[in-house]
Amino acid sequence: MPGTGAKASNIGDDIDRADRMFNRARLSGAQDPAVITWVGYDTPPTPVDIGGHLDPTNWDVADASNQKYADAGADALDKFQAGLRATHDGGPSYNTVVAHSYGTTLVGDAAAHGRTLDANAVALVASPGTTVDYASDLHLTGIPEDQTPKHVYVTTADHDPIQVAQALQPFGMDPQDNRFGATKFSSDPGQTDWTYLTKPAHSEYWDIVNGKPNKALVNLGDIIAGREPTAK
Repeated sequence: MPGTGAKASNIGDDIDRADRMFNRARLSGAQDPAVITWVGYDTPPTPVDIGGHLDPTNWDVADASNQKYADAGADALDKFQAGLRATHDGGPSYNTVVAHSYGTTLVGDAAAHGRTLDANAVALVASPGTTVDYASDLHLTGIPEDQTPKHVYVTTADHDPIQVAQALQPFGMDPQDNRFGATKFSSDPGQTDWTYLTKPAHSEYWDIVNGKPNKALVNLGDIIAGREPTAK
C-alpha cells in the first residue's frame, strides 16, 4: 500500500508497481499470485518539494509525521486483510502486505496496540517508523510471537530522503536499526547528486531500468512468493 500523497485519483503508478510485483512473484515461484493495490485510508498530504528534493525542515508542515492518519486507517486495513482470509477458496493462501513510506506506519499501527494483522509477512519499504520500537511488538495472525521478526522485512535505499524521518523517529525506532529486529533486504541505492539524498530515490524501488529490475523489486517478488530475499 502507498503512503503520503496517495489517493484514488493518482493510483496509476501504484497499479504499475502491483503489476511488476505480480510478475516478479511468478518468477520467484508463486504458482497463482494476486496483487491488490489498497488505498483504503486517508493519507497525509504530499511533503513540500524544493527543486526535486524533500525539504526536511518542512516534514512537520506536510503533516507526514502525524500518526492520526495511521490511527484512523488501522481498523480498515485489519478488516480488509481479515476479509481476504474469509473469502479465500481452496487451501490456505500465503498473504504478504507490502507497504511504502507512510503506508508502513499504517501497517505497524494495524499490527500492534491490541490489534493483529491477518498476514503471513509484511515488507516495509522506506519506512519512517511503525509506531512500535521492535518487530517483536507486531502481531501477525497465526504467526507465533517469537517468530514474528522473521516475517517482517525492511529496506531503505542509500539515497532515500526518508532517512531524515528515520533519524527523527516520529513513529518509534527506525526499522532499519538492527535493534528493531526485522529482516533486511537489499535495494538499489537510488539516484543521487551533490545533496546525496534525492526525491527520486524514494520511489525507485519498483523501477526496471534497461531491462534490469531494482534489487528491491526482485526481493519483493521473493517475499510475496514466501521465499527469503535473493538479490544482494
